[in-house]
Amino acid sequence: MALKNVNTPNASSDLVGIYDEDFNQLFPEARPLKMSYSETSRMMEHPIESGSIVVDHKVFMPATVEAVFIIQSEDYRSVYDQIESAYSNNTIVTIQGKAKSFNNMVLSSKLHDESSEIYDTIQVVVKFTELFIAQITKTLTVSSVASPNDSDTINDGNLQGAESSLNPSQLYEWIAQ
Repeated sequence: MALKNVNTPNASSDLVGIYDEDFNQLFPEARPLKMSYSETSRMMEHPIESGSIVVDHKVFMPATVEAVFIIQSEDYRSVYDQIESAYSNNTIVTIQGKAKSFNNMVLSSKLHDESSEIYDTIQVVVKFTELFIAQITKTLTVSSVASPNDSDTINDGNLQGAESSLNPSQLYEWIAQ
C-alpha cells in the first residue's frame, strides 16, 4: 500500500472541507488558503433609573465562516459555477474545520479577485452564515386559550370591517378633533 503525499494539495488531503447534505465535498478543485470562524453573542443591556446599565442575558448570534480559496485557470468556470449555484440555491452545507464543525450553513456572500500578481489563478472569498430554523409547534385555537384575542390570527385578513355609523361630514369633524 502506497503512502499518500499529504504535502501535495488535493481534495482528499484537505484538513478542512465544505460538504453538502449527502456529505459530498463542494468545490474540491478550489484550494483553501484560509478559513476564519466567528461565533459571537450580543449582551442585552437595559438602562435603569439611576443611570446605570444592567446586563441580564446574552443572545447568541449566527456563526459565520469566511473561506479564502485559490482556483487554478483550468477550473475557473466550473468552480465559480459551483459557488454561484450554492449561493443562488441556498444550499445548506456543513463546514468541517480542524477544531469544530459548523452545520446548517448557507453561502451568504462571495467575492473574487483577478490580479496579475497571482498569475493564472483567481482568489475567491466566500462567507457562510449559520441558519437558525424555527418551527411552529402548535396553532392556538379560540377554544385552547383563555382570551379569544390570544388565538391564531392566520385568517384575520379575511375579516370585514364594520360599517361606520357616521356620515362623511360627521367623520370629517371627528377626524379634525
